[in-house]
Amino acid sequence: MFSKKYHDIFKKDTRVEEILLPWRILTFIDNKIAAYRKGEFNRLKLNPGEFSEEKRKEILRKEFLLYSNLIILYFIHNLIYKRYGDYTPEIARQLLNNQLERRIQSLFDYTVAVLSYSEKLSAEKNLPRLLKNIFNINALYSEVEKEIEKDKAKRENTLEKILPNL
Repeated sequence: MFSKKYHDIFKKDTRVEEILLPWRILTFIDNKIAAYRKGEFNRLKLNPGEFSEEKRKEILRKEFLLYSNLIILYFIHNLIYKRYGDYTPEIARQLLNNQLERRIQSLFDYTVAVLSYSEKLSAEKNLPRLLKNIFNINALYSEVEKEIEKDKAKRENTLEKILPNL
């Protein structure tokens, strides 16, 4: 892989912002998933009687998170690209500010909310296998995009609301 793509991946003109932004986003995602795993998911597995049926279903609808940190990073990258039409060092630099965590929280929550109700995910018994296939990942991203388009039809532009004008 690196012999063919080395110069595409490790460009001489790569700026620190282009690397720092995805790293900060991934760190945020990892922390949110760890909190879900340590909190709700493990508590449910250890003591299922502690939760109502509705709460159990809500927790299990998010089980995909356990296998999705890089997938959610990919989705957020796509949403940034969709919002700005590009991913440049300047865009990365402008997003790296004290509002970044709040914005990533909003994108994360939005994505998780959409995927929590995905029929594709809820019908699958082997989530790790499903989430290893790029066609399935792209189908799930299409579900997120469809919700964004539905929001636009309601005159609410989710991406503009979450990500600033640059």
